[in-house]
Amino acid sequence: MSIKILGTGAYVPEKIVTNDDLSKMVDTSDEWIMQRVGVKERHISVNETAADFAIHAAEQALASAGISGLEIDLIVAATNEDLRKMEEENAQMMQQLTGGLVGLGGGLF
Repeated sequence: MSIKILGTGAYVPEKIVTNDDLSKMVDTSDEWIMQRVGVKERHISVNETAADFAIHAAEQALASAGISGLEIDLIVAATNEDLRKMEEENAQMMQQLTGGLVGLGGGLF
C-alpha cells in the first residue's frame, strides 16, 4: 500500500486583531507583546467552528489535488475541542465535502 499527499489547504478566519487593537481592550502595548510573544496580529473566529475551518482547508486541498470529495479515502482531523462536539463536526465535514453522500462512518478519523 502506498500513500500520497495530492493536495494541501489552509484556512484562517478573516477577522484580524492587532496588538494595537488589544491595547485598547487591556493594559498592554504592541512593544510589550512583541518582546514577550513575537506576535503582531492574530486571526479571530467570530461564528466559525473547527469544522468550518477544516471544510475551507479541505476544499482548497481538493482543488489543489484536482479531485472531488468522493475520491477521498480518509481524512485525519485533530482538534482540542470536546470529543463529542468533534463527532458532530466530523459528520458535518463529510456531508459538506461529499455533497451529502457520505455520513458518519464514512472515511473520517
